[in-house]
Amino acid sequence: MVGGVSRFYSFASIGGSLYSTGDLDLEVRNSSPGVLMTTSVDLRSFNPFGPHVGLAYEYFAHARVHQPIFFSEPLQAWCLTRYEDVRAVAADAARFSNREAIPRPTGLPLEAQRVMDFLYDTSTLLLTDPPAHGPIRRFVHEGFSPRVVAGFEPDLQKIVGGLADTLVGPPRFDLVGGFAEMFPLLGAMRVLGFDAEHAGDLKRWVGNLMTLLAGWRFLTPEQLVEQGRSFAGAFDYLQSVIDDRRREPTDDLVSFMVHNEFRGRRLTDLEIADLAIGVLGAGWETTSAAFVSLLAVLLEEPRDKWRALVAGEADLDAVVAEGLRFDIPILGTFRRALVDVELAGTTVRAGELVVILFSAANHDPAQFDDPDTFRLGRPRRPDMSFGHGIHNCVGAPLARMELSIALSALVERFPDLRLDDPDAPVRFKPMSQFKERTELWLRPS
Repeated sequence: MVGGVSRFYSFASIGGSLYSTGDLDLEVRNSSPGVLMTTSVDLRSFNPFGPHVGLAYEYFAHARVHQPIFFSEPLQAWCLTRYEDVRAVAADAARFSNREAIPRPTGLPLEAQRVMDFLYDTSTLLLTDPPAHGPIRRFVHEGFSPRVVAGFEPDLQKIVGGLADTLVGPPRFDLVGGFAEMFPLLGAMRVLGFDAEHAGDLKRWVGNLMTLLAGWRFLTPEQLVEQGRSFAGAFDYLQSVIDDRRREPTDDLVSFMVHNEFRGRRLTDLEIADLAIGVLGAGWETTSAAFVSLLAVLLEEPRDKWRALVAGEADLDAVVAEGLRFDIPILGTFRRALVDVELAGTTVRAGELVVILFSAANHDPAQFDDPDTFRLGRPRRPDMSFGHGIHNCVGAPLARMELSIALSALVERFPDLRLDDPDAPVRFKPMSQFKERTELWLRPS
């Protein structure tokens, strides 16, 4: 759940034309941190959803030196690249609003508008500010505490192990489609209380939500209707799960939200449904994308990092933490200034958007020594992989556990694992709020 519920909708459509219309081909050397730009850079044109999706870290490195806070025309927002600025704004809920950052779409076809109203009329973690945010977050925070999540470890081990076993045998396999996309989905479903047989439906419904939120400005009326109709079945399904858990509670998060209260406050069924689908969306694609990025860097030739893992010379949890710091799938999240604010010599006016770039903060040399190098034994320092402040990722314990279990499963089964083609161009998914590869082909030996 890298990025978590509070960043599930982080780059929803806000300003200009942010999104590409097809897959983006970029060389591998430009898709990861560590390569500095040698040509002039127009920071005002920065667009992580179009031509710059594979160049984001190079833009951040240039900006930190020349203009640490810069305005992006495509995003229509001020971009923050230094650790101290990102941390300060993320912690400042009094002057920077989450709820006001993403305007509510109106006037859509009935089918699509119903979905939007479902999201905006309930008290989601993202679309609330204090004081309403606190009680809602408390429910999910307690349901995702390290103690609670640890209780799911045997089930998650079984899920991941079964998926990893299906990779054994073929001469090569695509990590994305057969494994990385499924283990976070099935893991989050187990924690929430959704039956595995509905995985296909839930993938489609999350996809409908993200397409509507991220792309509603660019969809035709017919496409909006299609997306809204496709999601319609989610309302009945989510209500049925809530009703079942009300009658017969189990150990899952939906049961916890149904049967608990905080300071006399109980969640409504719509709030539970909204939180459940939001947790699923946050816990699926972000964790999947993070795992693929981690494997890509661990398997870079000469594969010394992978060999160290196989030999037991590197701590699995530390490797996961470094992987998240090195290349997280969500670049950052939006806030809207409620008052005029001075940030590092730049005045952000009330009503203007800022993007707190967690990924840029994780590569600030003022916070991390040699930040563009992946180090297996890097000493731990506070990072922004799961955000900061009241909107930090509530699902962090689950994400860390899933990633460690998945990495361990591949290390055990494929000690000689390698990239199928180290020189293959990287392709990223279009119309995505996350930095997601379309594929990563691997060879067991």
